[in-house]
Amino acid sequence: MKRTFIAAPISDEVRELIRRIRLEIHGLENVVRLVKPEFAHITLKFIGDTSENDFESIVETIKRSLKNVSPFEVIIENTGVFPTPANPRVLWLGISEGISQLEKISNFLNREISKIGYPKEKRSFKGHITVGRVKNKHSSFSVVKKFLNFSYDPISFFVEKIIFYESVLRPDGAKYYPIYEIKI
Repeated sequence: MKRTFIAAPISDEVRELIRRIRLEIHGLENVVRLVKPEFAHITLKFIGDTSENDFESIVETIKRSLKNVSPFEVIIENTGVFPTPANPRVLWLGISEGISQLEKISNFLNREISKIGYPKEKRSFKGHITVGRVKNKHSSFSVVKKFLNFSYDPISFFVEKIIFYESVLRPDGAKYYPIYEIKI
């Protein structure tokens, strides 16, 4: 069994923004477990423990989800937290354009991969790029406030492929390895 998920990669410009956020928000690393910029992405479907026997079916499902899809533009232009600023657990960059295409792909994957035997995501799709996960809620208020007030110019890029990843959990954070890439 391998822990897997399906995601859209992000641009180098967005990775650079994440690096800048890490440097400019003093104290962020003390209260937030930060995502390494090279591993940032837009999750479309988290599968979890996956039998390697199902990989081929999953790849075929991804291909079907992209059947009538052309490369599309995504614009990143805000910051936010899940579930609420009063109880922050995840810090993220928000998507303002391209969200409907991402949601359509995500919903298709969620529905069709459940037919292979993997659980459906119960929550509705909320397209975002995770920047970090709060590890110390008690001392996070001022840092989260700085993150929410962090401003940047909108960043535009095109989603031209979807990647089926393996996620390996390590003490220094998760590492992601592409299993298969599907061009749009």
